[in-house]
Amino acid sequence: MKKILASAIVTAAAIALPQAVQAEGLVRIRAGVAPTDYTVTFNGLSYGRGEAKSNYTAKNVGLTFVSDGGFYLDLIGQTSGDATHDLWKPQPDQEFSRTDFTLTLGVSIPGQTGTGSVFGGYKSGSSELTAPPGFGFTKDTFDTAGFFFGGGYAWPAIGGQIGINGAIAFMGGTWKDDAGFSNDADFTVGFSFGLSYTYMFGKNFGLAADFKSQHYNYAFNQYSTTAAYDVTESINSLGLSALLQF
Repeated sequence: MKKILASAIVTAAAIALPQAVQAEGLVRIRAGVAPTDYTVTFNGLSYGRGEAKSNYTAKNVGLTFVSDGGFYLDLIGQTSGDATHDLWKPQPDQEFSRTDFTLTLGVSIPGQTGTGSVFGGYKSGSSELTAPPGFGFTKDTFDTAGFFFGGGYAWPAIGGQIGINGAIAFMGGTWKDDAGFSNDADFTVGFSFGLSYTYMFGKNFGLAADFKSQHYNYAFNQYSTTAAYDVTESINSLGLSALLQF
């Protein structure tokens, strides 16, 4: 039976990255959790302690449609739930939340020992970082969106399937607070990488474990008397998902 590598960037927002090998002509539903390390770093701007970190267990749901011709459509949404960040240390950690959405279109390329895939799509993410009392605003919001293109390969191994993938993303972003500040980042190039293992218990149920790493650098424009600066966003996660296909 032919296979394809059904792919989606992750997660973050995550972006979730390609996750599992799929049979042709099916629908697959998945849900899972992913312990995640999220970091934004300010370069050329003195803001807070210069870096914000958050560690949370993301919850995600996804839906994949695979055609008999090897084309596929993948949708995935992810949320951090309640978490904290440390941008304002030595102040106490403040509330943090993040949501991600990814839409992927791709096609499989059967090979001798496995199956390749090329894909592209759209991803968006939004991070909210609460500020301590008395700062003149209550929260920052970092919204990002852009398009990505990549490829992957999957092959049978250890009773299941191993998959690898990588992608380049062309992103833009907006950093704003609820007191009126808003600054836009120019479109820039980022990258992502993923590694996964999928094991099917029969034809309809399976489990998938995956590692995902995403890195983006946003070049923000000069704002009033503030010189141009960069914000680097890094998202690393190790996830486990349950799969149901029919």
